[in-house]
Amino acid sequence: MIIATIAISALVWMYASSQAQTLSRSASIEIVDAQIVAATGGDSGKALVGVKNTGSVAVTITKVEATDPAGGGSCTSFTTGTTINPGDVAYFSSTCTGLQPGKRMTIIVEGSSATNEKVSALGLAVVM
Repeated sequence: MIIATIAISALVWMYASSQAQTLSRSASIEIVDAQIVAATGGDSGKALVGVKNTGSVAVTITKVEATDPAGGGSCTSFTTGTTINPGDVAYFSSTCTGLQPGKRMTIIVEGSSATNEKVSALGLAVVM
C-alpha cells in the first residue's frame, strides 16, 4: 500500500513537473533596432531591422516588412526563414522604393516557434 502511494505520488509529481515546463516556455520577439535610409537624390534606399528573441524557445522569422501607412514607400524584399535562439538578435536587410526622408514607416515582423506558436512585433522608423 505504501509503495503504491509513493508510485502514484511520483507519477503526479512527474506530470505536474512536465506541465510546469510546458507553461514556462513562451515565444516572443521584439524589434530592437530599425534604420531606413533613403539614397541621395532618389526615392530608393535600404532598411535594416534587428529582431531579438525575448522568449524561451527558438523562433523562425517568416515575415519582415516596412511600409508607409499612407502608401508612399515600402521595403519588402527582406530574406526570412532565419531561426533566432532565445536571447539572440538577428538582423534583416532590404532594398526599398518610394522613400521620402522624414516619413514614418511601420515595421511588421512575424514568426512562429517550433510548437507553431505565432509571434509578432510592430515598430516605427523614420526614413533618414
